[in-house]
Amino acid sequence: MSRKFVPFILALILFSALVSVEANSCCSHKKRSYDLLDKRNKGESSKCPCALAEAAFSDKVKGITVFSQNECGITTITGFLTGLVDPCKNNYTFFIVDRCGNVLDDLTNVLHAKINNDGTTQFTAKDDKLNLNCDKDGILNAFCSNKTTTTSCYPTTTATYHKYYKRDTGSSMRINQNGGPYALANIGGI
Repeated sequence: MSRKFVPFILALILFSALVSVEANSCCSHKKRSYDLLDKRNKGESSKCPCALAEAAFSDKVKGITVFSQNECGITTITGFLTGLVDPCKNNYTFFIVDRCGNVLDDLTNVLHAKINNDGTTQFTAKDDKLNLNCDKDGILNAFCSNKTTTTSCYPTTTATYHKYYKRDTGSSMRINQNGGPYALANIGGI
């Protein structure tokens, strides 16, 4: 089987497992609604859409991280990475950043990724604070504004391009090595 199909198959297995487990379960809490007694009958506006996204690394670091959000807004993060060299000498941290590089979420303590000699073992974690697209703070809806960073992230090659450049949405997963950026992969919906 070709290597390019492995991320697709992993995402498909994760999605089908999530759908089969979550199809018959009720949310133990509602992330975006305070009406716990009417959690299923409130209407579509009170539920988060089920969503699936991935961050595929293919440079210094190779591997995939899959984000799966259920209707309660709880995001399951799973994946594996290779190319994290010498964990005894290097400290690795994991972040979600917007297109300007502003940190949206620190995943280091959530993932508890065990780093061996060449990468991580397979990791899985649930995060009820991280959402993909439940609201305006979702990582797929992240808005990059040059007002939130000290350096402008907008292209300024020509005045007309900058004038009509509205915004850059979306986010990336960044791996830092010893405090500095090491690898970056865009997070995209599947």
